[in-house]
Formats: sequence, C-alpha cells, structure tokens
Amino acid sequence: MFEFLIKYWLEFLFGLAIAGLSFCTKKLFSKLKKKNIEDEAIKAGMIAILHDRLFQTCNQYLELGYIPLEKAEEILDNLRILYEAYHALGGNGTGTDIYNRTIKLPLKKVEK
Repeated sequence: MFEFLIKYWLEFLFGLAIAGLSFCTKKLFSKLKKKNIEDEAIKAGMIAILHDRLFQTCNQYLELGYIPLEKAEEILDNLRILYEAYHALGGNGTGTDIYNRTIKLPLKKVEK
C-alpha cells in the first residue's frame, strides 16, 4: 500500500483535493438554498404586512369618502411610501387598485 502511494502520490492528492472541493461545494450550495428559502419567506411576510397596512389605511378613507385636508399631505405621503414598498416587492394588482382609488378621493376640510 505504501509503495502504491509513493508511486501515485500526485494522483492521490489530486483525488483528495477534488473530493474536498466537492464536499465544500455541496455544503455551500445547501446553505445558499436554505438562505434563499428564508429570504423568500421574509419577502412574503413583508408583502403581507404591507398589504395589510395599505388595505387598512385605504379602506379607512374609502369608507369615509374623503381625505381630511388638514392631514392630506401626511396621509398621501404615508400611502405612497406603503404602496411603493409593496409594489417593489412584487405586490399584486389589488394593492394598486385600492391605492389608486384612495388617492383620487376628494380632500375635505373637516370642521370641529
């Protein structure tokens, strides 16, 4: 056995290097796949949270029928930020529809 190793030491070392590289590559791809699955789950969760907030806020003003003039800039800016993040992450068209209907609402001065 020892004579065999001496005679073929270069091939033996090359084989060990390839085996080690294959093992490391397999581990790396396994970790990357797991990370990708986690990232997709986080993305889906963020879309769900943004969807919920966008729908709650839009429905509040759609039911009211107007956007209070005193807070219109703040409200519309907040809606825009929510919508842009939701849309950038791949949110569906229902978010776009409710957002567009909400920003078209009239502004109304609320008297106390």
